[in-house]
Amino acid sequence: MKYYLFTLCLALSLGLMAQTAPSTSNPPATTPPPTAVSTGASTGSGTSTTFNTGTNTTTTTPPPTNDRTMGLGARLRAGLANNANVAAAVDNGTRRAVPPTPRPSTDVVEDTPTMDDTPVMDEDVTMDEEVDYFTEYLSQAVLAYEDSDYETAGLYVEFAADELDITNEDDVLLFFEAAASVAYSLNYEEGDTEAANKLLTIGNTKLAAYTELYPATEDNAHLYDQAGYVYYELDFNDDALRFFYASIQAVPDDANIAYMIASTAALTGQHEAALSYLEYALQLGYYDNILADEDLDDDYISTDSDLESLTKYPKYQELKETYGF
Repeated sequence: MKYYLFTLCLALSLGLMAQTAPSTSNPPATTPPPTAVSTGASTGSGTSTTFNTGTNTTTTTPPPTNDRTMGLGARLRAGLANNANVAAAVDNGTRRAVPPTPRPSTDVVEDTPTMDDTPVMDEDVTMDEEVDYFTEYLSQAVLAYEDSDYETAGLYVEFAADELDITNEDDVLLFFEAAASVAYSLNYEEGDTEAANKLLTIGNTKLAAYTELYPATEDNAHLYDQAGYVYYELDFNDDALRFFYASIQAVPDDANIAYMIASTAALTGQHEAALSYLEYALQLGYYDNILADEDLDDDYISTDSDLESLTKYPKYQELKETYGF
């Protein structure tokens, strides 16, 4: 009799626990994000982070979705807002007719060959040790990019890479955004996949160097989530997920990043994780944010093609009924 009563009480207790509302203080436990993201030395060399060069496939731009509406060009401009030096140089600068050569190395190299086709420096431009070379080169890259001169823009990005302070979060992020934006245009607008992949590899490598030094924290989570958005815009969803996961671990109450994990996880076929993070985003008030945004339609979530693969699951329908999206 005592055993029966104990079993009955235990069953009732477990039943009540199962009905308890899930906590919103942490990301879903069913798909725990890693404690840190390390893009590693392979970043930029793997097929997932370079544009497709196969002869039997057609290169097409990533499909438009609700989240992929900003575009890399607009994202690059928005990124300038967090980098006052480069932003001022872009707003106040003018494009050079001929790009300068890279800053000479301080190393003494004897018998260095010279290339006849190496761009020459403008006569009225003095490049000395007082010049902030990174700002100079990257601002010129942005100006050339905005003039749709992607070849020149790519050259300036390469010059800027050699001047980048890998410990400067704002510079690293803006450099990566610039490299990705120019690479995207070289690939999809110019059809120069080789040049695009070369530039994207440089951007990936610099970003990897930063993440190796600085795992995601509350202080630098912005770099991680913005890098995730860039990879998402490029349609490299596995890479995007790694950065979104790192960001949500550092800032677990960010509804937007939780939703982006749901989107990218769905696109990569990780439906259980996608549903968990969609629920988590809704618990954090994501749909309320949609309703409060005059620029977004109320059916933003239900029409998001990123989540199309989830609509067949009862869990998705349950969330739709519960939250009314």
